Amino acid sequence: MKNLKLGMSLIVGLSLSLGLVGCGGGGSGGSSAAGEGGQPPSAPATSTPEPSTPSVTPLTTAEIEAPEGLAFTSAFAMDLSVNLDQFQQQKAYISVYSDYRQSENNQWQINYNSRVLGSSVNNGVFNKALTLPQHLEKVLVQVWFYDTSIEPITREVTVAEQVNI
Repeated sequence: MKNLKLGMSLIVGLSLSLGLVGCGGGGSGGSSAAGEGGQPPSAPATSTPEPSTPSVTPLTTAEIEAPEGLAFTSAFAMDLSVNLDQFQQQKAYISVYSDYRQSENNQWQINYNSRVLGSSVNNGVFNKALTLPQHLEKVLVQVWFYDTSIEPITREVTVAEQVNI
């Protein structure tokens, strides 16, 4: 056991010594990339002039002018109300999507990752205030029923302050 510890100490010490010696000590051990005096060679002179950058005067916040009618908000509030009197006894789920299109055969092609709302419909009634991105003009509203014999209700609606379905 004592010999094993001594052998390990010698191996570790020898490895460290060789590592330090191999690193060099900075001095005159030259390199092929270095010029005289251990300095790297200077870059060759170029004759291409650098392009001049135009002078830009920074503006303060007080100096910035916005066009008339510009809305400084990035979101729009929409109250969505759904009333399904004929389905009061049915469990249902509502989804609102922002990315969709209608195919040539009138089927909706929906990007399900674009869902901006998903919620349950209680007793055929749903009321919720949504905050939507300002750029949306229309959204697709779908009501799915837990009873699969009932077809989902799908409506494309124009984004407005109050939407009733």
